[in-house]
Amino acid sequence: MSPYVLDLDFNLPEFKSLLNLSLFESWLMNPISFNYRYFKPYWLKATNLPIIMERLKGNENIERALRSAIIQSFDKELAHLYFKYFAIPISPMP
Repeated sequence: MSPYVLDLDFNLPEFKSLLNLSLFESWLMNPISFNYRYFKPYWLKATNLPIIMERLKGNENIERALRSAIIQSFDKELAHLYFKYFAIPISPMP
């Protein structure tokens, strides 16, 4: 989790040298260039730490996958994460 704790750039060349990572580890090490066809929204339950979620916040790929997962099969914890970190706020009507 050091890229999160140290606030490192996910695209550092040193991260590209990591081999034999699982899909989950690959996503966690570089959520920007990850191929989101392989993303599993339940991974967010394992990474539910504010320091990580703040870095993932606003990722449109995660938002779409998470919204779809919640619609298909409601999960209270995923719904909480969705509304806390990924939902686009609606402006109040004047």
